[in-house]
Formats: sequence, C-alpha cells, structure tokens
Amino acid sequence: MLDTAVQRLVDDATYRKYRTFIMQSFVDDNENVKWCPAPGCGNAITAAMVDGLTVTCKCGYRFCFRCNEQAHLPASCEQMKLWFVKCRDESETKHWIAANTKECPKCVLPTEKNGGCNHMTCRYVSRNSSSSSSSSLSSSLSSFCKLTLLFFSSPP
Repeated sequence: MLDTAVQRLVDDATYRKYRTFIMQSFVDDNENVKWCPAPGCGNAITAAMVDGLTVTCKCGYRFCFRCNEQAHLPASCEQMKLWFVKCRDESETKHWIAANTKECPKCVLPTEKNGGCNHMTCRYVSRNSSSSSSSSLSSSLSSFCKLTLLFFSSPP
C-alpha cells in the first residue's frame, strides 16, 4: 500500500531512486543477505544461495559469506583476521626499517645510526670479521668519530 502511494506522489526518476534505497536498506540490514564485495559488482547474495561458507557470485568472485573476505577455506575467519593483522604489522616494520636504517655494504643487513658522527658500525661484521684490515679500519674510524665528536662538542 505504501509503495503505490509513493509511486503516485513522485515522478518516475524519484520513484526509481526510492526503490533502490529500499533495496539497499533491506540488504544492509538483513544478516541473511550480503552484497558481493567485488569491485563494481552490485549483486546481492542470500543465505539460501550459500553452500558452506564460500560463495561464488554471478560475476565470478568467490568470497566468504561470514566475513566478506576472499574465499579462504580451510582457514577460519578468525585465522584470516589474525593473518591480516600480522601482514599489516610486518608492513609497518618494513617501512620503519627502510626509513631509519641503511644496508651494511658487506653483509647487507639493515644497520641503524643511533647518534654520534655519520660513521655506522655493523655489529655483525665487526664481531665476525676475519680480516685484520677491516677491523683496523673499523677501529680507526671509531677513534676518528670519537675525536670528531669531542672536537665539535667541546666549548670554544
């Protein structure tokens, strides 16, 4: 009854928008109906269409009806959630390492500069160095850095 009253009161374009909003509201508020999460797909999937948790939409996209993520069986939704958190955390760590470290030219491990002069000593190379020239170079650079630091930090 309400639907026909609205149709009589408004023009066709407004009525089509009204019907679209009613349908969107129904799908958004109903636990047994979900929108396909594929980009650009506007298909709604009902729980009756689901065989297990994995849904295959008419557009070809496969997703989990419970969590709306890509199909992930045999992993549970909770396992997928933990995996996404782990990946996000690792990505943030990689960004920090890239912004705050430089690679050691010998062992290519990230090395952090943590104060003093611009000389950086790789802990791995200095501990495991078998060549005497590299350790003497390291000690002479270290001495130079200490002298430079003393020179620039002492009052005039």
